[in-house]
Amino acid sequence: MGQKSRTGRILGGLVGAAVAVGLLSSFCERRPKSKPTGTPDPVEAVHFTGDTPNDVRALLDGLAVRSKIGAWYVTRSWIQEKRLLIELSRQSSGFTIYVTTTEASYAPPPHETARYHVFYGGFRSWNDSGNVQASETALAVGDVVERIRRRENEVPIPAGM
Repeated sequence: MGQKSRTGRILGGLVGAAVAVGLLSSFCERRPKSKPTGTPDPVEAVHFTGDTPNDVRALLDGLAVRSKIGAWYVTRSWIQEKRLLIELSRQSSGFTIYVTTTEASYAPPPHETARYHVFYGGFRSWNDSGNVQASETALAVGDVVERIRRRENEVPIPAGM
């Protein structure tokens, strides 16, 4: 009796373990590899406001709201107090590029073209993971400066500047 019942118990235990593993694996649904849950698509995480005025779009060589520069999206561009403001954002942070004519400039600029001074600042972050990196802002600002240089002698100064 001892040998037969011992073998039965072992087989029963193995069958039970196999059933448990099968049930467990059916509950653990396999998902295709994708971004982690809770991480929004970068475009969905950014709020776009308005359209870029045509004269500004011409000066910026086609750059407009919804355009992407490196890791940044142009979320807003407008003219206020003789300055062109270009707001750049990504999932959890943003900053602003300010463009003035050389006559309207109030301080030495970090970037200069023949007719314009280009400043940047207004850094903002909505959570700890959204820190603005200098290298990322430098690429975006440099792109805007190059766009202005390509077009500034071909297009008029945008209205309001």
